[in-house]
Amino acid sequence: MPRGIQEVKVTVRWFEYEKKNYGKVELGVLRPVKVYESVEVGSPIEVLLSIIEKSTKSREGDYFEVKVEAPGIIEVMGESPRYRGQRALFPRPAKLNRVGILTSDKIASLTNKTGGDYVTFKLDDLTWYVEKDEVYVYEGTMNAEDNVVAVYLDTSEGPRIIIPFGRDKILRDALSRQQSSGE
Repeated sequence: MPRGIQEVKVTVRWFEYEKKNYGKVELGVLRPVKVYESVEVGSPIEVLLSIIEKSTKSREGDYFEVKVEAPGIIEVMGESPRYRGQRALFPRPAKLNRVGILTSDKIASLTNKTGGDYVTFKLDDLTWYVEKDEVYVYEGTMNAEDNVVAVYLDTSEGPRIIIPFGRDKILRDALSRQQSSGE
């Protein structure tokens, strides 16, 4: 084969967007719906771009990810033809294992113990919800009840802590109450 032309393994995964509840939190997640695998011949990057162009015109889901593999190269790229990117919940689609929730009540009890400008917590301090289905977090919405101050996403790609919009004020208020009362 000419230089740069090689067999390229292609995997296209399609996802649909849905909202799921985890206790006091509603998350926008991606649920896998279809997977296509093939072997193409060509430059891996050109194959990747060609598959993305074809897939963008298809309406098989809300988001898709194309992975190309050839000797010495693995490239992954995603596109969302049917839904607008929203808040980044994770840098790239990652399988969600469980969701941990930290509430203002728990923050108050933790700051009583530690004092100071920082709150430290253990994973045991969170209320956990195990995800039994195969869903992925990426870009989506997150709605939380007023007393939720942090959401811990445990994924196949590692953890991420997200503070719901406006909750940073709740954290500051909890800490300042502790300092002003002399505790």
